[in-house]
Amino acid sequence: MRTPGPSGDDPPPRKPTDPPRTPAKPSPSVPDTPDVPEVPGKTTDTVTPPRTTNTTAEPPIAPPPKDHRLPAGTASLIDSSLPTLGASETNTSAKTLENSDVEPGQLVFFSPDRQIARQVAIFLGTHGIRVRARSQLQSLGFILSVAQLAQGVSVADGLALLAAEFPEVVADANHRYQLEGAGRVYAHTQMGFDDQKPCETHATIGMIDTLVDVDDPLLKDSQIEVIDVLPAGVARAESTHGTAVAAILTGADKDGFVSVAPRSQIISVAAFRLKGDSNADTTVQWIVTGMDRLVEREVDVINVSLGGAPNRLLEMTMKRLDQLGVAVVAAAGNGGPQAAAVYPAAYDSVIAVTAIDANQKLFRDANIGDYVDFSAPGVDVFVPTQIGRHYVSGTSYAAPFITAAIAAARTMHSPTTPRELVGRLAAVSEDLGAAGFDPLYGWGLPNMSALCE
Repeated sequence: MRTPGPSGDDPPPRKPTDPPRTPAKPSPSVPDTPDVPEVPGKTTDTVTPPRTTNTTAEPPIAPPPKDHRLPAGTASLIDSSLPTLGASETNTSAKTLENSDVEPGQLVFFSPDRQIARQVAIFLGTHGIRVRARSQLQSLGFILSVAQLAQGVSVADGLALLAAEFPEVVADANHRYQLEGAGRVYAHTQMGFDDQKPCETHATIGMIDTLVDVDDPLLKDSQIEVIDVLPAGVARAESTHGTAVAAILTGADKDGFVSVAPRSQIISVAAFRLKGDSNADTTVQWIVTGMDRLVEREVDVINVSLGGAPNRLLEMTMKRLDQLGVAVVAAAGNGGPQAAAVYPAAYDSVIAVTAIDANQKLFRDANIGDYVDFSAPGVDVFVPTQIGRHYVSGTSYAAPFITAAIAAARTMHSPTTPRELVGRLAAVSEDLGAAGFDPLYGWGLPNMSALCE
């Protein structure tokens, strides 16, 4: 998300203007009985539905109460048109599919309404492809379906089959995404968070991460709710990463550590499963489901300290969030200077964050690219959680600093669009690299003292 910076320049957008999409074809009449039972807001997989923090049965999804985020006269985005995808972005994953980390034998797709979702399921069934789960993402306005391919049918073949018959349906592989984390007490002072009096931030911040240990002494007084979107039977990743990110945002002051948004409420979506002994990953299915839950909870900004391959459903979700005025802050990636762009950070509507050290030097493993928007502390950041006094490094841990800055800007200057928020931060950022915007540091390091004056 590159917007006018401190100099007032108005650089060209990173990506070409999106062309109009092919009009959706008429939907012929189909039986009213769905081929897959639908439960609003829940998966229809054969496993037990994901558990949440609620102990009672989940009621039917109600329309989002923030009507100003919806088109005039509507109570839901279901049955509305889907956001358009740029021509340069629509076929990216198809070209790199063989080298991508994906759920084997699965494809996922968005449809604009239930009738088309059912029609697609019937069509796929004639080719031996079974729709194993369907969810109504009421707050985002999408119908999300997960299809299991027949033996011998590749993901690329399944996508080609679907695209030929239903060009209006947005489909892709069920890509996997990893955490982008690899601490000193310098972090909060480097951005001016040491003088928090002018910034009374009472925002609602969303997270897509691992579980958060809400019983950690650093978080025991914080307002944190955890929503678990993983199916029963899936091993949850350890809570170390999510707990550290939450602590940076709202943890208690301890041993010189100072959190950056202590008065904010955190709604954290636990979306990462355990892979092997200690690795963690998630899928686009669980990410977009989590995003829908966060929009339903009316968050002001969403922190996503994760990254992976481009995905059409993920891209469309980012566009929808931008339409709804929900800012998304993402880690720029830890692949190094020669690495390919990481998503969702590289999408134009997302605020991408790189990591710098105490001397304002770029993290040695940070990705470089013109999608990087801001720099923030992310090398040896001190986080004294109950698992021990430890230091963390990575763009994962830089992202929450910018998330807190966006939350503060929104609180002070509400209502504003994500692009306007970026402009406000760019105007108070210290230029760290080449004059003006550059692909290493973006607009530079925001100064909270200047923002809060």
